[in-house]
Amino acid sequence: MEPTPPQASLEGVFALFESCGHLVDPGDGVTQLEHALQSAALAREGCAPDALIAACLLHDVGHMIEGAGGEHHEAVGAAWLSGCFPEEVTEPIRLHAEAKRYLLTKTPAYAEALAESSLESLEFQGGLMSTAELSRFESAPHHEAAVRLRKIDDRAKDPEAASPPLDSWRMLLARLASA
Repeated sequence: MEPTPPQASLEGVFALFESCGHLVDPGDGVTQLEHALQSAALAREGCAPDALIAACLLHDVGHMIEGAGGEHHEAVGAAWLSGCFPEEVTEPIRLHAEAKRYLLTKTPAYAEALAESSLESLEFQGGLMSTAELSRFESAPHHEAAVRLRKIDDRAKDPEAASPPLDSWRMLLARLASA
């Protein structure tokens, strides 16, 4: 894994995917790049706003920074990206692990949609939410986008899926990075 730049930039994001996008999350069976591309494509198919499409594309960059399986990838990725992208992109990323906890607490049947690795990581992410945690999460400005991102994330693990190439997202990211 190559060292990441101290602050995210548009070119830094593409360089990170170039150097680390080949990493495979053992629990998912797809590379970080494939997962990112599938996530963005699913968001676009679902008519998500551009900021959410970007969040879906970038939500696991923390795994490439920390290494696959990093326990704080959502916070690491959001913090790194915050030097380049607005909160509409970074906050759903920061909250997407919390969104899994939220969905499992509110809808226990949601567990059926999760990969085994997602269920295993639940313990170190804090387990089910308490009433106070539910309230805090629901009051976060970007919690609904985080829930939507989480549901897309869970579906974007198909080793056979064909997705647009990374460079096809460059203009969208450039527009958001300059906003």
